[in-house]
Amino acid sequence: MQGAIGSGLMAQSASGIRAVTEHGSVPLTPSVLARAWQRAPYRLTLQWLRQDGSTAGTAVIGTRGSFAAFAADAGAKAAILRRQAGDAAGGDHRTAPGRPSLGTIAALTRGALHRVGERWRARLLSERWSVGVSPLSIQDIAATGETGPITWMQPVSGRCYADPFFWESASRALCEEIMPSGRGRIAVLAQGDNGRLVCARVLMDGPDHFSYPCTFTDTGDYLVAETIAARATRIWRLQPDGARVLAATVAQGHALADPTLFRATGLLWLAATDLAIGAHDNLCLFHARDIAGPWVPHRGNPVKIDIGSARPAGTPFVCAGRLIRPAQDCAAGYGAAVVLNEVLELSQDRFEERPLCRIAPDPAGPYPHGLHTLNAGAGGTTLVDGKRLVFSPAGLAGKLARRAGVGRP
Repeated sequence: MQGAIGSGLMAQSASGIRAVTEHGSVPLTPSVLARAWQRAPYRLTLQWLRQDGSTAGTAVIGTRGSFAAFAADAGAKAAILRRQAGDAAGGDHRTAPGRPSLGTIAALTRGALHRVGERWRARLLSERWSVGVSPLSIQDIAATGETGPITWMQPVSGRCYADPFFWESASRALCEEIMPSGRGRIAVLAQGDNGRLVCARVLMDGPDHFSYPCTFTDTGDYLVAETIAARATRIWRLQPDGARVLAATVAQGHALADPTLFRATGLLWLAATDLAIGAHDNLCLFHARDIAGPWVPHRGNPVKIDIGSARPAGTPFVCAGRLIRPAQDCAAGYGAAVVLNEVLELSQDRFEERPLCRIAPDPAGPYPHGLHTLNAGAGGTTLVDGKRLVFSPAGLAGKLARRAGVGRP
């Protein structure tokens, strides 16, 4: 455990990394990490200080998972802050492990017990996702922070639905259909006889996993979906019959999660989370003059590191003259809630936003454990998706089989 404590940490000097805790800004020591690990609200703010003591950058990292991974992530994010600050001095020496104090040992023990419970919970419980429709407009939701009553899709045996986006010209919605194997494909949703959304047909399928079908209308209808295995993000021109023509490829060699197209400040933008930097805690931007590109990475990538409000959760929209960007709060768990951020500055050189409100799932509703995306729907409605954790013998059997390697080539 002592080796894990020391790995990846940066030494404090005239310039370097500090942590923000309930005691204020303090040096990022192993004991500070131990006390933050597996402790609510499951996030720790890091600051990179210049030699004059001013803050050059901040990152908010998650504190869940293994302690070794948490400590390594703190070091990795500190290195990103240092690079972005252009700080060539200080903070680049690993902290010696030393002998942990009784308080540190107690914090590690508490965290380890919490970690055991977390792992058993993940083994025994399975996620069930569904798509719903709120009668409120997305602007009303931004103004109030409330979704209002949601009409959910009726469960389909063995399948889940998530990531809804409205395909305006076809008066349809697209979403991810999650198969019993866990593989995702892109489905078309339509209005059923009972007024609820139903799966009409499959639009994209294959051996790889497809999700997050972000639609965008500019000089035509376009679709960009998450395709992690391809290590490239493809933008498709979407024909009225659902046929697709490749329009551009963005970030070749990068695995981008939740790629989101939008137009602002005279440019086309693609926002995403780069999985090489972190699974849920970073925002990277790419821009172009037109769909065909070339698509250029933002000079500040990652423009934001925050486990609570970085990863995209839907298409940015305008409300009362302000550009609002939905993002995921993944601190307590993947897709736990949606945070609406007001974009204050967006250019090829700079990016700044501030949180406006956090929209949590209804704890008394059928999907109380997560709210993952928020997008404008038809006729002033809003599309959302929700998560419910359930005990599933079939899900547990599948997890055990995958762990044992059953069915692997």
